[in-house]
Amino acid sequence: LAGDGYLGKYGVEFVASDPEVMNRMTRAWAESFGKGNCVVSDKVTPKGVAIQRLYCRSSELRLFLKSIRGMEGGSKGKYLPDLILRGSKRTLTAYLAGLFDADGTASAGKVRLDSISKEQLKRVQLVLKMLGIKSSVRKKHLNVTGSNADLFIREVPLCEAKRSRTQSIDRMQSDYTPNFLQQRLLADSESTSPRIKKRTLEAKRL
Repeated sequence: LAGDGYLGKYGVEFVASDPEVMNRMTRAWAESFGKGNCVVSDKVTPKGVAIQRLYCRSSELRLFLKSIRGMEGGSKGKYLPDLILRGSKRTLTAYLAGLFDADGTASAGKVRLDSISKEQLKRVQLVLKMLGIKSSVRKKHLNVTGSNADLFIREVPLCEAKRSRTQSIDRMQSDYTPNFLQQRLLADSESTSPRIKKRTLEAKRL
């Protein structure tokens, strides 16, 4: 909800384009509030992106979330609640996972969170520091790079789609580099002039 959700008039709404994230949310909400109170529908955004909408009709849930500071505002007013900040490591990493699944991007060696809430970026950076992960904030973006990004991927349980994206890029780089070097060396050796080859052979004899 900190990323892709909001408080409606009679309940709570959540939207997602990732089927895994939506299935996980639907299952959790149905177990907590009953299947009859949760409705999933398909939508297409003005930009043509297919998404799913999950609406949970529960005034109790709405009032509870509204009472938590940091959850009741719009995108600019949302931030990591004190209730979560005081939680266990598992609670903190679970919150980060949901937030980055909604408003973050991940690739090999880099993780980024986008938010127009300065307080959100400030608090997320604090939590990452508590986990031993260094990050930087620039305008509306929080960036984690290098070995810190690798540590983030190990500590924060992102959805499989984002996690596999970082792994697939790593595999592409590890497969690509040796082949590229071999091809480059072969091309260089083939393009070497006969005179240079002759000097190289003479040098080896000496």
